[in-house]
Amino acid sequence: MDQINCTVAKDGGIDGAKRKSGVGTEFIEVNGDKFTGHGEFIETMANGDKNFYTYQMTGTMKNGVLQAGSDKWTLREGGGKLKGAKASGTCKGAGNPDQSATWDCTGDYTTAKK
Repeated sequence: MDQINCTVAKDGGIDGAKRKSGVGTEFIEVNGDKFTGHGEFIETMANGDKNFYTYQMTGTMKNGVLQAGSDKWTLREGGGKLKGAKASGTCKGAGNPDQSATWDCTGDYTTAKK
């Protein structure tokens, strides 16, 4: 089990709302240098709205440090502008020399009709 804290490096926003940060809880199974897992992620927007995601991931490690990874995510519950929205996508991750990781995520959002 692992907890992650994220800061936004670049942000195109979601329907005009900017991202601020995120926190996730992950359950990871390691087999040699490979891992699989799943997690829950809470994204906090600049205006205070929160969005809740689930994801499944796979990847490789070396000496306990992420080398490369990928995940598939789904919006479980949106707040504010994403209330009632549907969203899903993927992320690709890579380990950094300081043992942190960088994840680049893309996806499609469909806002709820009002």
